[in-house]
Formats: sequence, structure tokens, C-alpha cells
Amino acid sequence: MNGIIDRPSNRAFWLVVIFALLGAAVRKPRGPLSNNSDKLPRLVQNFIAVWNSRDPGAVDRVFAVDIVLQNVPEETAHTGRDAVKAYLEELVTWAPDLQMTVRNHHVTGRWAVVEWKWSGTLHGDFSTELNISGKSFSVPGVSILQLRGGRVVRCTSYHDATAMLHQLEGRVIFPPL
Repeated sequence: MNGIIDRPSNRAFWLVVIFALLGAAVRKPRGPLSNNSDKLPRLVQNFIAVWNSRDPGAVDRVFAVDIVLQNVPEETAHTGRDAVKAYLEELVTWAPDLQMTVRNHHVTGRWAVVEWKWSGTLHGDFSTELNISGKSFSVPGVSILQLRGGRVVRCTSYHDATAMLHQLEGRVIFPPL
């Protein structure tokens, strides 16, 4: 079998995902963790802080120079810190009160998985054109992080686009890129 899962780098990725999901399944469900909790590894705290600070300068402290940030529901990838900073600036324009809350996490070696809730209120020209300005959303998601030298070198994120669709009156809305 010469499939995608058989490649050593992909095999490690899928093993981390499977173990993280199995670990979440056997644990008793819990509420959100404080984003600054001592229970959160520093890497997870810093990753969430990038999005919650809404400060593009925070990208340099967390992401590697050659970061690849993929947002699967949007079918987009942003390569390099400057591209991630530009994406964060778009998100801030789209939802200035953007907030991420950690629900669960698992960090091991070169991989981390962070389950989160993403919420905010839509504003700006984009939301006004579609008559959704002032609408709030709150959706679950997960980010799979590949690590190198204490920084995130790859981030693949998924969020519940269907929940967003229902919350925004039957439309799937993603920030303009």
C-alpha cells in the first residue's frame, strides 16, 4: 500500500490525531479551560493568544518563518509569517471581537492538537454587503499543529462550517481573502 497514510511523516500525523481523539473519547467531558490556565502548555497558551490578542506581531513569537497555515473549510492556505499576519488582520476586520477558547488539547513531541471554540460578531464592509453585520457566531473547531524548534511550522484547522451557516441565517460566510 503506497497510500498517503503509509508515508512516515503522514503516519506520525495520523497517529497523533487518532490518539488525541481516542484520549478525548475516554476522558470525562469538561468545560472550557481558562486560556491562561497553568494546565495549558505554554505552546497552547501562545497559539491561542495569537488569535485572541488580534496582534499580527504575535505571529512572530509562535509561528516558524516558513509556517503553512491551512484552513480546511475555507479551502485556503497561507504560507509564511507575512501571509498569516495578513490573514489575522482580515479576521480582525471581519470579527473585531474574535475570541478562541480552549476546550481540549494534546501535545506530544513534534505534534499538538488543540480543540477550541471560535466566537465573534461580524462587522465591516463584507458583513454589511451581505446584511449580516452584527450577527454573532460561536463554532467548535480543532487545529493540528506540527512543531519544530518550539514553533508551529504547520497548522491545519477545521471548524464547523455548518454551525456557522445556521447561525448566519443559512449562509456559509468566510472572511474575504
